Amino acid sequence: MLRATVLLLGVSTMAAAAAAEAPYGTWASPLTAAQVSRRAGTNAETPQIDRGRVYWLERRNDESGRVVLVERAPDGTVRDVTPAPYSVHTTLSDYGGGDYLVQDGTVYFSNASDQRLYMQRVDAKVATPLTPDDKSRWAACTLDAPHKQLFCTHEVYGSDPTEPTNGIAVVPLEPAPGTAGGNGPRWVFQKTDFAANPKVDAKGTRLAFVTWSHPNMSWDASELRVARIGDDGKAGDAEIVAGGKEAISDVRWLRDGTLVYASDRDGYANLYALKDGRTRQVTALNADIGGGVSAQGRSNWGPVSDQEAIALATEKGRQRLLRVDLKTGATRPFDLPSTTMRSPAIGHGLVAFTRGMPTESSALVVLDLKTNKTTTLPRGGAFRLDPALVSTSVDIEFPAKDGHTSYGFYYAPTNPDFTAPAGELPPLIVLVHGGPTSSTTGDFNPGIQYWTSRGFAVVDVNYGGSTGYGTAYRRRLNGKWGVVDVDDACSAAEYLVAQKKADPKRLIIMGGSAGGYTTLAAMAFRDVFAAGVDLFGVSDLKRLDLESHKLEKNYTFSLIGRGPEAEQRYKERAPIEHVDNIKRPLIIYQGLEDKVVPPNQSSMIFEAVKKNGVPVAYVTYANEGHGFHVPENIQHTLETELYFFGKVFGFTPAEPVQNVPIENLPAH
Repeated sequence: MLRATVLLLGVSTMAAAAAAEAPYGTWASPLTAAQVSRRAGTNAETPQIDRGRVYWLERRNDESGRVVLVERAPDGTVRDVTPAPYSVHTTLSDYGGGDYLVQDGTVYFSNASDQRLYMQRVDAKVATPLTPDDKSRWAACTLDAPHKQLFCTHEVYGSDPTEPTNGIAVVPLEPAPGTAGGNGPRWVFQKTDFAANPKVDAKGTRLAFVTWSHPNMSWDASELRVARIGDDGKAGDAEIVAGGKEAISDVRWLRDGTLVYASDRDGYANLYALKDGRTRQVTALNADIGGGVSAQGRSNWGPVSDQEAIALATEKGRQRLLRVDLKTGATRPFDLPSTTMRSPAIGHGLVAFTRGMPTESSALVVLDLKTNKTTTLPRGGAFRLDPALVSTSVDIEFPAKDGHTSYGFYYAPTNPDFTAPAGELPPLIVLVHGGPTSSTTGDFNPGIQYWTSRGFAVVDVNYGGSTGYGTAYRRRLNGKWGVVDVDDACSAAEYLVAQKKADPKRLIIMGGSAGGYTTLAAMAFRDVFAAGVDLFGVSDLKRLDLESHKLEKNYTFSLIGRGPEAEQRYKERAPIEHVDNIKRPLIIYQGLEDKVVPPNQSSMIFEAVKKNGVPVAYVTYANEGHGFHVPENIQHTLETELYFFGKVFGFTPAEPVQNVPIENLPAH
């Protein structure tokens, strides 16, 4: 079956013959771009547990990317729950998250094509719509069982597509007495710009959720609100019970009525408990559990009982799964072989989570809390290379230009069938993650292995501003976007050059979204990189404020500044304003359906660089939004990147690749 498919690639021929000598970048690899595009990581994500059964979402590339809810029963039987043509995915705030809820044998989910909310018994084949077909969006639902209703994050679009109304709404599960169609959904809260992740207590008497408003992002300043639910199921006014100048997230009720949440008020995102008007700090870790709402529906912890919880803590880019005593705050780590973990779901004595490994694609794992034994679930996209071909990540720390220490994961060129000529140093790709308030991990990544198996070195940088290193590290980027991130990307490259791990004349910077902005800024404001790869990046900061979607419309206020005093900074740090400084070859990729970074951000910089006579290529995909998901497009991107590098650095790839027109390319 599809979910049990495993690809084992790259069996080395070293036993038969000695390694051949070939320049870095020209090594022949058994890992093709087509294989990467169709199996670029696990298809199993966002697990939930209900009645001892584990559920997760799988994206089916062979069904045009349809997202299916899958169930694993206690006896190990695996089956699909949501039938075609349903696809479980919400586009709320364009990033989505919180696509489904399974509780008491019923699944509630958003359907991709119409964005309506549906209800389906997990043992049935028919789903019933709960919301009108009005293109509004739903996410992160929580069940109020006593009143037979759902509370959900809701988003409604009006005449201005950049300013939808966002808040909390209630959706009845049954028609009201004496009516034909029920009362239908109704607003509960819409007083702030954003709301997220509603949670109802066990008795159905209180509703908690997180809110924030422009110009803040949730990790800058957010609030925890609580509303009373009356006997009639109606929620009253939502009062602020915590927050203001801190990041609130990961809200959960205990059965005894205690409200537990994560806050970074002490410099790291720790757990706090609120009961009877009194707040106490539960954990005091130098690690992050939570840290603002990055997406609907996500959480890094959950209760086992009123006395114990399971939490995922991030410290210097690595995760630990912990038992947490909710009374004393004491923690005990599980001994689990993994690089990273995410999306833990806790229930019925089980913990389900996605586990990243250094040598194979991430897997969905179930941990039995009684025995501490783990089971890896069968799922689509299982992907392994011959261990001899895998370049495993090495944690690096390097000095930053602002006096801090910055971090990254280094991958050496690795292919047992090839060796480089004596004295040659490899080209280095510096990867810059998006966000920018996000992070990268040292997990196995087929996209990185595509490059290392061909003789490229790679460093994946967690520049200042990245999450998982505490609040102070994240705030290094405040007011300094386009400075700290650019400097850290340059410093990572220079550090590896000094370590004799990279060719100083063949340094490449590559990034998507916010990482694409850092790429363009590094090309415009620094003289370190010989080539750049910009994937749907920002070139005009001021225009982004005017045209981006609501969630990130004022993101630059914390990253650049606001008011008249910041106007000069917008000009100083916008690559489009300094395009004459871009002298090195650049390739640009853009999805034409992108609502987060509109396509004109890429077309403007392309036209300007082309006009200046610099080698530049521009690739667009009509059927992509913010990030590429269509396998053919991912394959095309990898192959044309390799073609571009070959033309820039004067080598011929070992295998046929798709080419791309490069403007102003001089003949070698």
